[in-house]
Amino acid sequence: MRMILGAAVAALIMAGTAAAQTEETPAAPPAPPAESACAAPPAIPTDLPDGAEANAQQMTDGNTAFNTWMEATNTALECRRNEAAAAIHRANSLRDQFNEANQAAAAARDGWVAEVEEFNARPQGRR
Repeated sequence: MRMILGAAVAALIMAGTAAAQTEETPAAPPAPPAESACAAPPAIPTDLPDGAEANAQQMTDGNTAFNTWMEATNTALECRRNEAAAAIHRANSLRDQFNEANQAAAAARDGWVAEVEEFNARPQGRR
């Protein structure tokens, strides 16, 4: 009986040690690009006029095209920034929930180990 309880305590201690490690795990391979509900930023315009050779109308048209592109890009980037902030908030919440549950499990494990040690310390006739 003592051998079985000793083995149980050893297993609990080893499992608890593994669960209580706070070092970060090795980096996982890079994840594929995340899915996004946001529109992709538009392609950078490539047909803008050359300032060294364009006339005033071409520069005005180019400026209009650039500003339209910039506005659409800023809208897409703002959506992505908000989406990323929400994902970070969710990840932080999940981390906090994990840490809380892990601490509770470690406390329960430590309490049980103490009970088993207390039992094992009793004289054989009192078990």
